[in-house]
Amino acid sequence: NLDTNAEPTRTALRQQIERDYPKHYALMRDQLAKHGVEEVRITQEDEYFPPPRELRELLMALETAVHATLAVPKDLRIPPLDREIAASEVLESLSP
Repeated sequence: NLDTNAEPTRTALRQQIERDYPKHYALMRDQLAKHGVEEVRITQEDEYFPPPRELRELLMALETAVHATLAVPKDLRIPPLDREIAASEVLESLSP
């Protein structure tokens, strides 16, 4: 049932195999583990892809309105953590 119209990422492919063929995936993982093979993350991301300016401005306005409505003191407000989210995680979460 793989989507042949797009090039799947390794994570998406693994997740789809794990979902569609859980017994086969578990067996394969167990067999590989017996030989000392383990799944590892091989990419290191140091790039930052900021959200579009319009989206950042909208989020800041929304955050200001929520803080004002809830009377959140300025010293308790947490700045956006968008730099801590990998671009690949966002792209992967958007794929069906």
